Amino acid sequence: MSAKLKHAEHNESICDKLLSEKKFHDWVITTAFYSSIHFIDHKIFPMIIGAETYNTLEDYRSYICSTQPKKISRHLARTMAIHQSLSFLKPEYGYLMKQSESARYINYNVLPATAEIASKHLKTIKNFCTK
Repeated sequence: MSAKLKHAEHNESICDKLLSEKKFHDWVITTAFYSSIHFIDHKIFPMIIGAETYNTLEDYRSYICSTQPKKISRHLARTMAIHQSLSFLKPEYGYLMKQSESARYINYNVLPATAEIASKHLKTIKNFCTK
């Protein structure tokens, strides 16, 4: 099992535990988002574009940065990779990213239903990325 997959499953376990305890909904969302990151990286990389192979997000990000006038964050590079390789997961990933950002920086008071949706989106991402 890859390190990315182990990390994803570790974060997913924490997400599931918090969800079952019905508290810390902000952390359910945050752990769902970070788990999804590792599942997606596990699935996408290595990524082949033309004759080039990008083994990691950092490799891909370096390539993207070399074609852009401004620096690209890891999150933006991953989003770009998702758009290129796993576009059908954009809604689930986008939801997790947006809700996690909100829970971490804007409002940690998250509704239980939002945490449930985040968990379902994580499961959708995991199911695809691990098959």
